[in-house]
Amino acid sequence: MKLKTLLLALLLSISLSVSADCYDGDDFNDCLNKAQQGSAYSQYLVGYSYHIGRGVSKDFNKAAYWYKKAAKNQNAVAQNHLVLLSI
Repeated sequence: MKLKTLLLALLLSISLSVSADCYDGDDFNDCLNKAQQGSAYSQYLVGYSYHIGRGVSKDFNKAAYWYKKAAKNQNAVAQNHLVLLSI
């Protein structure tokens, strides 16, 4: 149990430090457009937005969809967040 808590804290700290970039001058729709064009980083950020409800309603199914797309494009943080969704 302590390992899960430690892993969760580590992943959240990584994601919080990474997630702000998409919103520096861009809104969710800009991120979504970039994600649809294949940007793994934007795919992760769209998933993260759905995961926590940032700019959109929380939707774990949509979060998983975008995390999977980003993970297939080698985004390690998205791969970790897929694990978090399954815990």
